[in-house]
Amino acid sequence: MPSRPISPSLKDGLKAKDRRVILLPTGEGGFAQPPLTYDDPRLRAFLSVTFEILYDWNILTGAVYFGDHLDAMLGLRPGGFPRHIRGWLDRLHPEDRERVADALSQSVDERAPFRCQYRMRHDDGSFRLIRDQGVILADEQGEPANMIGAMRDVTAQHEAEIAMREATELHRVLFRLPSPAMQVDAQGTYLDADDRALAFFERTRDEMLASTVRDDFPPEVLAALNGELEGEGGIIELDVTCPVHGRPKTLLLTIIPAHLGEQPSYFLLGTDI
Repeated sequence: MPSRPISPSLKDGLKAKDRRVILLPTGEGGFAQPPLTYDDPRLRAFLSVTFEILYDWNILTGAVYFGDHLDAMLGLRPGGFPRHIRGWLDRLHPEDRERVADALSQSVDERAPFRCQYRMRHDDGSFRLIRDQGVILADEQGEPANMIGAMRDVTAQHEAEIAMREATELHRVLFRLPSPAMQVDAQGTYLDADDRALAFFERTRDEMLASTVRDDFPPEVLAALNGELEGEGGIIELDVTCPVHGRPKTLLLTIIPAHLGEQPSYFLLGTDI
């Protein structure tokens, strides 16, 4: 079956750009050639790409083979995701669709690698952030015939990167305040402490980092780190008495949750009272 031109005015479709590409499969769910296998030389040509969901798009028919994990990733029943390029486009976030379609069309036109990041709709209405990479394979006449590629859900990684940036900024702000400031992990191990904290506990930095919350604070502080106490917006305030070389010192302690990558951490900000 010959391909048909795609109107450039089709908002959510591939722009023609003087090429003829088809959006819909030619038959009932018809993938026009067998799925890739690990022995397939086309797959070996793509081994340099880190992948989670492998796909093979038949450019002439519009049919796409997707790995089964795609359905699970999007909260769909097995086989629930359409196995054609139009179904993939329809699932993209509306704000990303034209940009991604342009990049895909350019990749086909120029026989260039496809690299894109976009949001894809989960069945619950949320969006997953997808990193997609593909390469064009030509037929015997040198014309683009297939794109094989890989999609990877990087939502958690993206959220972790955002959390890391937020934690870094929070560290920068809190450690400039004229108050003792410390950063600890979920087990209460000190990760960092500013000069006011070192002066309050009368320690060197090495001594501080060799200590833990258990050494310095009452049990309710560790309970807060373990999620046993609740605070407004996750922030907890406690009046605490700390033993410093056998002498009691009192702090109004603010416990602020943060993240280092995927690992929880906390800032402890003290006001010496």
